[in-house]
Amino acid sequence: MEILNLEDIQKTYCQNSIPKKQYALFLSRNWMRINQDSKFANDCAYFIGKIMGDGHLDKKFNTYFIGQKEDLENLRSYLETGFNIEPTRFALIFRKAKGFSYLLAVRDCLFGRFLFSLGAPQGNKTKTQFLVPNWVINSRENSKLFLQGILEDELTTIKIRRKNHSITPHFKLSKKEGLISNLRNFLKQISEMLNILGVNTSDIKSSPVRNDQNTKELYFRIHGNKANIVSFSDNLGFRFNSKKIHYLNDCILLLKENAGGRSRTCEGTKP
Repeated sequence: MEILNLEDIQKTYCQNSIPKKQYALFLSRNWMRINQDSKFANDCAYFIGKIMGDGHLDKKFNTYFIGQKEDLENLRSYLETGFNIEPTRFALIFRKAKGFSYLLAVRDCLFGRFLFSLGAPQGNKTKTQFLVPNWVINSRENSKLFLQGILEDELTTIKIRRKNHSITPHFKLSKKEGLISNLRNFLKQISEMLNILGVNTSDIKSSPVRNDQNTKELYFRIHGNKANIVSFSDNLGFRFNSKKIHYLNDCILLLKENAGGRSRTCEGTKP
């Protein structure tokens, strides 16, 4: 099954018609006739997950990704080769906000329109309704890559609590109060996708209202028992977040060694 056609891209333009230069660029990048079960569809699912995580798609269809320099350099390299995006369209910007990080700007409106047509939300995600696209949910491999994209941004720290158990990581997002039902449905989708991949989760719960932003948070937890964390590592893991990959591997090693004694820590901090 194909997940995109030219009409989907055309609808993102004011006149429902893609300009000739953009059309030629679209064809040269070989983005037509994407089969749901292809590796390219897997990659698309990953970047949809990134946009729904810490990423951002602005109103001009520029895309942005937040992380550490090395990870974003790898991400940029992958977009250049896997999506045929020219190097001149990227900018890597240092950020000093809540610690140190970098912003990868992809100033390529065709790429943004492409992701939007595949289901990526545009603008402020706390004020926008969106769900996981069906073409992602209906494919195990697309689901895996989508989850890698959003979880390496949004899943909290993984730590060893005791020899057979980690501190329970949780996945939390927020929206304006009028959109909480949409957020609950979205988290339910994420939880069900994890369950299909052999990762058990808790019920969805709410956090106190954040009055400063007039938003409300919902979250669920990934159970921290040894079998579940090992299943998370074996069936899912992370893709480009080197810090989380390192700490997850370290955590799994400690769990499998069945280490006793005093508490030892494996951290996979949010970038």
